[in-house]
Amino acid sequence: MENFIISDILSKPYESGEKTNFQIPLLAPYVTETEEKYLQECIRSGWITSAGKFIELFEQKLKDFTHSPYVVAVSSGTAALHLALRAVGVEKDTLAILPNISFVASVNAVHYCDAEPIFVDINSATWQLDENLLLNFLENECFYTKEQTFHKATLKRISALVLVHNLGNLGNISAIQEICERFNIPLVEDAAEALGAFYKGRHAGTFGKVGILSFNGNKIVTTGGGGAVLTKDEHISKKVRHWANQAKISAEEYYHDEVGYNYRLPNPLAAIGVAQMEKIHFLLEKKKLTRDFYADILRGKAIWQETLADSQPNYWLFTALFENSHLIAQKLKENSIQTRKLWYPLNRLPMHQNCLYVQKNDFSWKVYEKSLSLPSSVGLQIQDLEKIAKVLEEGLDEKI
Repeated sequence: MENFIISDILSKPYESGEKTNFQIPLLAPYVTETEEKYLQECIRSGWITSAGKFIELFEQKLKDFTHSPYVVAVSSGTAALHLALRAVGVEKDTLAILPNISFVASVNAVHYCDAEPIFVDINSATWQLDENLLLNFLENECFYTKEQTFHKATLKRISALVLVHNLGNLGNISAIQEICERFNIPLVEDAAEALGAFYKGRHAGTFGKVGILSFNGNKIVTTGGGGAVLTKDEHISKKVRHWANQAKISAEEYYHDEVGYNYRLPNPLAAIGVAQMEKIHFLLEKKKLTRDFYADILRGKAIWQETLADSQPNYWLFTALFENSHLIAQKLKENSIQTRKLWYPLNRLPMHQNCLYVQKNDFSWKVYEKSLSLPSSVGLQIQDLEKIAKVLEEGLDEKI
């Protein structure tokens, strides 16, 4: 560790009011005086509902950063994904494909559309959806026309592929794009964790027909709760905005032309988002420095996600595989350092016991069993990292 050179910005203390039982939390938001200033402006102006200048400002900053032609800010990443799936035609009696490792919100949005999920195992190196398993499944267990693909066993239409960018890392997007085009399956990107991640110079969430972002309290940029829909399709952007506003078509009358949702983002939350986006490059730099720190002290002692040559991850949450992950987690907990395992594989959740799982070696379970996510807050101080390193070293020396 003594040979590791770390930027002095890591000595900057937490500036967060987040309450936690741990001295070093897993992921705490990083807020400064700017967020407070913009919130005060909302309160003093009276614009504290789902209208106000900060909503448009926030959407514009997201457009500028991601280069997505259209951005619609909504109340959560889950709401954004629900709207995105509905926009591409995910509906009752259809199937949607997604990786078996993801936060449960990814599949919950599929259920909201009354569709059924198909889970595909992850690549053992990148922990992203395995495109080879996907291709084999579509070629051998499905049939397709010029417009649609159907699952042979159920005759149900495959209405979307939900490509989740796990932990802000990216898989082989080019290969998955080609597969989706060949089989006429709409590509929806769940980039909830991937703000600031790029593939071949393009931002995550801008490759599919629709993409989404999340601004939950643990994300790199947070609004406390919030999300956004990204698309290059103007028609989709208008439909999404319409649905998110209860499908109300008149400013003067309560007239609604279809089923809508209360998915609007309040102006105060957008104000926080504007302040956060003003320091996005700083936040991303801190994430990379933290990742480099862990990579240095754990090299040869643990395994973490492989980064493809064309990918630029955002290093949102550093997660590694340890042979004695349970022991190390307990050791860190005893020292008031918070950790988490990766998400429980979706196919093993009780509501999915009858869902199709495409796999050969079940890497999802192997990765889950050994996984441990380590503190990755932007506000980590150098003394925090030194403490984590010391406890990790002690845990790694312990026999299983």
